Amino acid sequence: MIKRLLLAVLVLSLITPAAVLPSHSATSSPAPTKKPTAKPTVTKKPTAKPTVTKKPTAKPTVTKKPTAKPTVTKKPTAKPKVKKKPKPKATSKVAPLPTPVWPPKGYKVSSSGNTYARIPTVDDLKRLSNTDAVLEKSLAVKEDGVRVCEKYACGAIQVVSSVGCTYWVVTADVRNQVSATDKTLKVLGQLRTTYVKTSPKQFVTVLLVSKELLDPLHSIGNFKADCRNDSPAETVPSTTYTSNL
Repeated sequence: MIKRLLLAVLVLSLITPAAVLPSHSATSSPAPTKKPTAKPTVTKKPTAKPTVTKKPTAKPTVTKKPTAKPTVTKKPTAKPKVKKKPKPKATSKVAPLPTPVWPPKGYKVSSSGNTYARIPTVDDLKRLSNTDAVLEKSLAVKEDGVRVCEKYACGAIQVVSSVGCTYWVVTADVRNQVSATDKTLKVLGQLRTTYVKTSPKQFVTVLLVSKELLDPLHSIGNFKADCRNDSPAETVPSTTYTSNL
């Protein structure tokens, strides 16, 4: 306790003399002016900013959705319908006629010696229609939807002349057999057919069509062929049938 007291008195004595000096003392020296202590200039070093390495922002991967292509349904190509060709009707095969020789064999010669004629068979007509356009056309004529020679009694004759003809006149009788057992022939009428011009040694087939309905007992015969070289006064070609009934 005493030590503390002494210490306080000592401190007080050190401070008091300067404070109690009279202000009018001539010998008092002015208090020394303290030079301001030059504060050291502290140059702040720029704080090194930490280099921030920006991590590359991961761009979101955009997965393009495939554009849905419209489904094109191909229509099946319509196959063209193949029309089946009608099978040709079976026809009896016939051998072609031999090349005609002159004078023609199997033909009857006229009194003048210039005209020749013969009656062809059914097979002959089939062969001749393949090469004779006029004959083929005549056989194809229809009446009431039926070929003429399938409806009416028909006949045919082959003719040829060594000198050529301006036109032809062919006549024949349409006959009827009395019965299947009686072969007596009765003339039902006459046919007269004209045919177009022919050249020398030109073979043609003249078809004669009657108006008598086809019947197994009917036939056409007594043919006569006349090669004409005058100007015709009638229609050529034409056919006229005169009935005796």
